[in-house]
Amino acid sequence: MRYVRMLTKTYKDNTGRSIDLYSLLIEHNGETSLLHPLHEYQLKNHVMSKSWHNKLIQAVELMLDYMDANRHYFSSPKAFFESFAESMHSGTIGEDGYDPSGLYWLPKRTTTAYNLLYSITQFSDWLAENALLKHQTTLTIDMRDMRLQQRESLPSGSTEVLAAKVEGLLPTEINALEHAVSEEFLSHQGWIPDTQGRVKMKGMLLYKAGYVTAIKKILSST
Repeated sequence: MRYVRMLTKTYKDNTGRSIDLYSLLIEHNGETSLLHPLHEYQLKNHVMSKSWHNKLIQAVELMLDYMDANRHYFSSPKAFFESFAESMHSGTIGEDGYDPSGLYWLPKRTTTAYNLLYSITQFSDWLAENALLKHQTTLTIDMRDMRLQQRESLPSGSTEVLAAKVEGLLPTEINALEHAVSEEFLSHQGWIPDTQGRVKMKGMLLYKAGYVTAIKKILSST
């Protein structure tokens, strides 16, 4: 997959004001297009500093390079991200000085690798949340009276989903969702999920009941 940085100008209204951001133009399967999820995420965070955007783009470029050099080597998004993170920290060159992938990455300083991986993680979280919101309209909630007693028995603040079918998720969206609720990611962030799907950190509620369970139901229906 080939890519190039390009300056984008986005007009959000009928004024002369524009949001000017460098983003990525990619070529894939003979087609060239803007990497829209990345650009949309950047627009949402356009007030962030130039260095923030540069770091994000650099992290995505590294991930695209690693993905292109290691096609068909990983059975799951989790395995891919773990190996990608390890390569960021340790480099890709063997003891004999050879790197079959052709990347020839040198080991990065711990802080540098962490900051780049953090940028990717935040982007992935946003993709997961965005995908969840995008597909919430496809959830079917049974509101018939015969279910009233069962609904009343649910814990306060929870939602009963009786039927849910999600279609058309892209591999990157599935990857983002799986990563968002993976034990490794939650543990790394210091977040603790409970049986009702809430996510907490040091007793503080980060995501309400149903967050983790809803994502897992979406994944199980794909």
